[in-house]
Amino acid sequence: NINFSGLVEDKNKEELEEVNSLNVIKDSAVNVESASNITIDSCEFYNVNSSAIAIKDYTYNTKVQNNKINNIGCSGILIGVKNNTVDDQRNLTDDFNNVYTLKTGDDGINRIPCKINVTDNWINDIGKVENMSVGIGVQSANSVNLNNNTIENIQYVGVLTRGGSD
Repeated sequence: NINFSGLVEDKNKEELEEVNSLNVIKDSAVNVESASNITIDSCEFYNVNSSAIAIKDYTYNTKVQNNKINNIGCSGILIGVKNNTVDDQRNLTDDFNNVYTLKTGDDGINRIPCKINVTDNWINDIGKVENMSVGIGVQSANSVNLNNNTIENIQYVGVLTRGGSD
């Protein structure tokens, strides 16, 4: 188990404005990939020029709860397979045209994020750099629960989901 609690990521507003003028997008403040039993709890993300939290490939049993996310360049919380497409037969093709059959669950390889709980987060002022950013985005992930999150002042969509099941 890995727990992040009380982490504060606060860039100065001038840096965010400079990045906005250059239209440069970097990795999220916290990237979780190929991990299980992760908790991100009671952390604060302010003036981040990218997204605040990204839960990516092979991640299983993760909690994102009680966080404050404010004045963010891109999206608040992103969950899903990165830079890939999923076809109607639930095959995934990555950037290098490798094709994978999606598997999730306790007994299989978790190619896509699975069993992710996002609860009681405050997400405000999203999309300062990228206009098409979302408060919470879920793409090609399974068993994702979104509960009691407050999303305010979003330029595009508060919650966007596509792909996945359960």
